[in-house]
Amino acid sequence: MRVYLSAAAVLLLLTLSCGGDQKAPPPVSTDNLIIALDDEHEGTTSALLTLIDLSSGETVAQLTSGYQTWVLFRLSAGELLVSDLEGDDFEARLNVYDIADLSEAKWSIHLLDRAAATGYGPFWGLSRDERYLYYTVHPRNDEGEPQRLANVVGIVDLEARQEVVRAEMPGFCPALTPLGQSDVLALCGDRRSLVSVAPDGSVLTLAGPLPAVTAAPDPRGFWHNPVYGRLYDDGDAFMAFGNGDVVFADPEQSGTNLLTLGNLRLWGSGVWGSGDWQLDDHRTLLAIGPTEPETYTGILFDTLIVFDPADPDEPLQFDLPDGITHAAPLGADRVALLDSSADTIYLLDLASGEVTGELEAPSGAKWLVVP
Repeated sequence: MRVYLSAAAVLLLLTLSCGGDQKAPPPVSTDNLIIALDDEHEGTTSALLTLIDLSSGETVAQLTSGYQTWVLFRLSAGELLVSDLEGDDFEARLNVYDIADLSEAKWSIHLLDRAAATGYGPFWGLSRDERYLYYTVHPRNDEGEPQRLANVVGIVDLEARQEVVRAEMPGFCPALTPLGQSDVLALCGDRRSLVSVAPDGSVLTLAGPLPAVTAAPDPRGFWHNPVYGRLYDDGDAFMAFGNGDVVFADPEQSGTNLLTLGNLRLWGSGVWGSGDWQLDDHRTLLAIGPTEPETYTGILFDTLIVFDPADPDEPLQFDLPDGITHAAPLGADRVALLDSSADTIYLLDLASGEVTGELEAPSGAKWLVVP
């Protein structure tokens, strides 16, 4: 992996090495960082990660990585977790960097048989206390070939710097988000269920299978599959589907549908597993876009939805600039929006519904990763 520092960072290193009297600039806060990820950099299978300071729009650093790169911030330790596949057997490694010094990894381990996808699918997540890293695994058959669906989750203790156990899942459960302090919540799309996974590898079904309210408008699989699922209010749960249905585990709570027009589909972060679109304890992000978007990512958003399960029939909706291909929440009140074709990151203020800032994105960036 190679690291490219910004001109400001280079100047800082020269100043420190020369013992100059000039004050060093303050370190970049992780609260202001965002990563623009190009997972097919310059037409290759390698990735380029660009760390951008949201307050200035400046590039802080760039880091090159390999095939099927996944990345997470670990704020409690000031670390960046980067995983990719390497070698003829496409085995995965985990490289852990100090955010303040990306020149080389602090430590590394192998993630045996880490999952991969035909597109961008970072199927992993941190526990809320950021001690445990959970990642989906493609078990291999007797011939050494990965099985089609990942039904195992590996669990890494980041303090011990080693994998400690593997959990047997009830099905394909790739979207992993924090639950409590040390567990994660897994969305099992093929079972339409939500399960918890603990650091000791124990698995418990918390909700499901949940049915869709209405029949899917055509036979393509994404209509039937959950795009997001979440627990709330002491164990209650809801699940959103590609056809717009939102259903609840409580049989007395009626469901709703968020699509009012045809030829549209609902998107949630559970589709590609890239983090949790949870704004706060109650509100969740969902998005609406055309059924067959023609973009680099295969994703296109027309509308952003702020969904509150306490008021499911009156979600807030925001019209987006043209060409939005990915989104990531910046705390509870802002969302970063990426237009891949225009190399632009928009900052959307949820209180006003207005775009309050525009930043230049690196050419080729297709995904956003935030703390």
